[in-house]
Amino acid sequence: MKSFKIVLVCALLVLISGGYVARSRAAAKITAAKIAAANRGAALFAELSKLPTGQAKDRYLSLSPEERREVWRAKLKAIRLDRLNEDQAAVVRDTLAALDVISFDERDRDKHQEKIKALHKRSLEAFEEEDAKIIFATLLNYEIFKSALPQPGDCECSTDTDFCGRRWVCCEGCVGCRTHSVGCGFVWFQQCNGMCFKLS
Repeated sequence: MKSFKIVLVCALLVLISGGYVARSRAAAKITAAKIAAANRGAALFAELSKLPTGQAKDRYLSLSPEERREVWRAKLKAIRLDRLNEDQAAVVRDTLAALDVISFDERDRDKHQEKIKALHKRSLEAFEEEDAKIIFATLLNYEIFKSALPQPGDCECSTDTDFCGRRWVCCEGCVGCRTHSVGCGFVWFQQCNGMCFKLS
């Protein structure tokens, strides 16, 4: 009887350790997939940040929703939070956290509008307008292009989260605007439906 109990305990230990090993392997696969996705996002961000805005947008729109998310994650992770004030760093961190739940699939865009608009508002409260635009509405590397704003151009703004700047407005339906499905506004999440128009 004693030997039977020993065998039973050993069998249970083998089962438990086998389950632990299986869970460890599954966790390792998930971690490896996340690392691969992050590396892909970093490489895509490096590529896109060097392209002119129009080419960057065309390339961005060719990416999968998951790749778009990783591009923005890589961009925001490249920002030195220690150089920002507390409110600014919080907006960047909260946007990164939101990327975990926001779907970049165009069919799901309406589900996330409220969160995107709230983050957009906070970004404009925490940052100077030009800095907010570079960080959240372009694929420029903020650490390199802090003071180099691209010139406003056709179909580069969203009336939902407008980053055209002071004395400018996103003019919906203005002549010459070629509408994109997405690729404007906060983390290029909004539809491009206007062009920046300078107020007199």
